[in-house]
Amino acid sequence: MQTISSPIRLGRAAAADVMAAMRIPTGQIAEGSRHTGGRWRLVHVRPGPFGFVNVGKWSNIVVNEGLDDLLDVTLSGGTQDTTWFVGLKDTGTPAAADTLASHGTWAEITPYAGNRLAWVDGGVTGQSVDNTGSPAAFAINATDEVFGAFLAGVDTGSAGRLYAAGDFASSRNVINGDTLNVEATFTSAAV
Repeated sequence: MQTISSPIRLGRAAAADVMAAMRIPTGQIAEGSRHTGGRWRLVHVRPGPFGFVNVGKWSNIVVNEGLDDLLDVTLSGGTQDTTWFVGLKDTGTPAAADTLASHGTWAEITPYAGNRLAWVDGGVTGQSVDNTGSPAAFAINATDEVFGAFLAGVDTGSAGRLYAAGDFASSRNVINGDTLNVEATFTSAAV
């Protein structure tokens, strides 16, 4: 079979329609795409004669602000946050449009003393980075129900960046003396 190709003449409007159809819409990724996301692990420890250790895992979203930060710092010369911090959250599902200053479906809760805890990573390897060697250990000093965690570029307040947020597989009822050890692993991999 022989293929004969000849140019097709299109009017200006038809050519614009063809070009628009070939364009990748904003927010979609073309072939050879990548996925950026996180997996969290929580170890809830309650000491004492009726104590327990409860382990849970969950996924989270890297919010748009976090994705923009990745691109800005990596490809556009943006200013890097050199230290990240783990915070705990109340009920409410995180959304892609959430920022540290505006996350209307959930609130930060602090059933512990002090500021958010530093997320101490162990370096990047195999398109992944985590703090499993140094989990954020929250020493609980109040009774509360904790629904999830988030990663922010500042240890207090809302003036920094929100990178990611997610809900535990099930909420945790905490009391004075409990410890919540929070680990987060973030990956960016070809899909």
